[in-house]
Amino acid sequence: MKKILVIAKKDFKTYFISPIGYLFLSSFLLIVGFMFYQRLIYFVRQSNIASQMGQDISVSLNDVIIKPLYGTINLLFLFLVPLITMRLIAEEKKQKTMELLLTSPIKTNHLILGKFTSAMMLIGLTLACTLTYPIILYVGGNPDMGQIFTMYIGLLFLSASYICVGIFWSSLTENQIIAAVLTFISLLFLWIIDWAAQSSGQLLGSIIYYLSIMRHFESFGEGTISLKDTVYYVSFCVFVLYLTYLSIESRKWEK
Repeated sequence: MKKILVIAKKDFKTYFISPIGYLFLSSFLLIVGFMFYQRLIYFVRQSNIASQMGQDISVSLNDVIIKPLYGTINLLFLFLVPLITMRLIAEEKKQKTMELLLTSPIKTNHLILGKFTSAMMLIGLTLACTLTYPIILYVGGNPDMGQIFTMYIGLLFLSASYICVGIFWSSLTENQIIAAVLTFISLLFLWIIDWAAQSSGQLLGSIIYYLSIMRHFESFGEGTISLKDTVYYVSFCVFVLYLTYLSIESRKWEK
């Protein structure tokens, strides 16, 4: 565990030595902050109109602000996560430090989990910066905090899945751009795969629906922590990280 944390801390600091960490955080918070402001203004205007007409407000803060906001966060991660995972292993290969790591006392699983943890630390920091939005809504309104909590849990699971895919592709090439592009294409495919289920048979359609990474986020977005969806994300991460392990181990046999 200590070796994993050492690798994680080293890689996390590297994000802010290079522009990647600052670019990731600034672009994310700028877009999400603008989205929050726009949805909040829209809700206030609709509330004022309804109040002037003597009507009750039939929509909730969660429906008007929270769901669209966290949907935006989900979409942003689809584009931004490849930027933070592309260098995790590819850079080690490019700088010729991968051979030193493979021959050091650090085990391959320590290396992979350390890289994974560093990326999750950055995601955790990013999501922590968004906690101000539900706090503002809580102070000025009555949002469903339980649903907000499950959305954060879902975003962490979803982000972990994105990161695992990114680490896998980063382990296969020393070109960071190629790793980022392949990660994005893979994640986009997992996003839209359920479209194919609409034109498939019942059995094949149910399999495709289960493979869809977004389908399993829906229950979290509705305020429920589903065991089935939790098992899916954990299994997905373990499987992809195992593929990464095999990819790195194969390099030892090539030497």
